[in-house]
Amino acid sequence: MHMTYMRHPLESITSLEELMAYPYPDFENGDASHQAKQAAHIKEQGLVAVGYMQMTIWECAWYMRSMEELMCDMMMEDEKAEFLFDKVTELAVVRARSYAKAGVDVIFLGDDIGMQNSVMMSEELYCRWIKPKLKEVIDAARSINPDIIIFYHSCGFVEPFIPHLIEAGVDVLNPIQSECMEFAEIHRVHGDKISFHGTVGTQTTMPLGTPEEVRETVFKNLDVAGEKGGLFIAPTHILEPEVPWENILAYVQACKDYKK
Repeated sequence: MHMTYMRHPLESITSLEELMAYPYPDFENGDASHQAKQAAHIKEQGLVAVGYMQMTIWECAWYMRSMEELMCDMMMEDEKAEFLFDKVTELAVVRARSYAKAGVDVIFLGDDIGMQNSVMMSEELYCRWIKPKLKEVIDAARSINPDIIIFYHSCGFVEPFIPHLIEAGVDVLNPIQSECMEFAEIHRVHGDKISFHGTVGTQTTMPLGTPEEVRETVFKNLDVAGEKGGLFIAPTHILEPEVPWENILAYVQACKDYKK
């Protein structure tokens, strides 16, 4: 049996000096001239240019430090947490500005802050450590292009965080995982402030449902969006190999057939 372990390069550090000495990437002095050419080429084809920078703040930090150590640092108000969050935010700001200068239409941010049935941390911790940093990244992009669309991903149950994501400047929230959140209620409460992408479950509907159930789910969620709109109906994650081809075709056809 083969086991895969995630390695965290900053997990064993014990001092701020060690953390500061780590060789972080230097995005500031890199050559990003290719980005504008790529964005222009994409847009010339009538497509949307997206700057991809998921694992923006929280995931980037805990991947480096380990979730257990970083959570302890946060709870103890440790200076190591302050430095690491500042550093990953600094790096994210450089990338966000670079994408905005390149002319992308959308910046794709994201950190998984929800689990299957609960949030990953308290609202207090989120607002203390993560929310201000996310807002700093979004504000940096909007300082270049005020109209840039901010698309944010988090798997899992994130309903308590939605007002905070709106306040931070998120325009589109993905994926509204149907196994743990009710889209109708979320759209009723927040649909005039934020748009949504997803809502068709990839744990349940797509792999386990019938083609008719897939079709019914697409129609139901589009009905919920109604005249207010604000929904790009889509599977909530990548489609795994066990998803029947008939269900994929049913999803595509339902999107084409919906007329309301």
